[in-house]
Amino acid sequence: MYEYLKHLGIFVSMISFFSGIVVLTMNQILCKKEESTLYPVLRKFHWLFFFYTLIVFFYYYEELFILVKNAAVIISYFGNITLACLFLSYADVIGCLNGQEQTKGCKILRGGCIAYMAVWFIIAAFIRDRSMSYVDAPLGIILIVGMEFLLLCTILFFAKEQWKSCRKNRLSLFFMTAFLVMALWEIMYDTAVAVPLFLFTHMIKPFNIVIVLYFLINVTLAVLVYYKQLFEAKPAENTIEDILQDYPLTGRERELIQLVLKGKSNQEIADQLCISNNTVKHHMSSIYKKTETSGRIQLLQKLGNLK
Repeated sequence: MYEYLKHLGIFVSMISFFSGIVVLTMNQILCKKEESTLYPVLRKFHWLFFFYTLIVFFYYYEELFILVKNAAVIISYFGNITLACLFLSYADVIGCLNGQEQTKGCKILRGGCIAYMAVWFIIAAFIRDRSMSYVDAPLGIILIVGMEFLLLCTILFFAKEQWKSCRKNRLSLFFMTAFLVMALWEIMYDTAVAVPLFLFTHMIKPFNIVIVLYFLINVTLAVLVYYKQLFEAKPAENTIEDILQDYPLTGRERELIQLVLKGKSNQEIADQLCISNNTVKHHMSSIYKKTETSGRIQLLQKLGNLK
């Protein structure tokens, strides 16, 4: 039974990697077709996610490969660094969707991830066992538990800050939930190195939650984001103008909306129109209020640019 499940787990992993290649290809096409700052940021995010899932696969099914001595430790070490980079990239995506304005949660998550990566350079010196079933120094145990707890706190704070805007958008809510589950799983998995309480995360092979979530996220992106952008007809300029006619917008506000549709950040809009960044923020707040939207994402959705 276990062998059957293991083969099924490997099959799911292969399907997940295939879906990742599809999404990366769709993103690359859109990077060349669309004048948007979002897709290049998403491309970095996709590459990190693909690389991280590949590391997880090698570590999870290491018996399938001929690995050199201590390879599992090295793979796990790079996995932790890549995980922190992945969360950094995720914060960059949120910042891009907010008009390049890093929220307090983004800044805290960024600081937590940088600290996490820095301390893992120190932790590497304390790992001795190839299976990573123990750390041979009390300081190593303290560092592992402390840094995993720090990363968890920063991720939870980030999720709390994003909850108000995410709960109004099912797609955003799905991604936030998926990343929370993945973060909790990986943190428990790493903490099991030092705390036997979480050893159950090592015992439910052959399936790994990270790989399953990776597949679900790729399918969701391919169907709900990239497919619509690549294959569905976009609204013409006059259609957007017709939509804007329904709202009491000023000429300047309409001008800002056209720049937002081109993927311009607040600072880029300010530079192009020769106005201050605070003036742009004031106009954007007025636009959100008049169009009954809570931010740039919902505004783009209403205009049919991002669904």
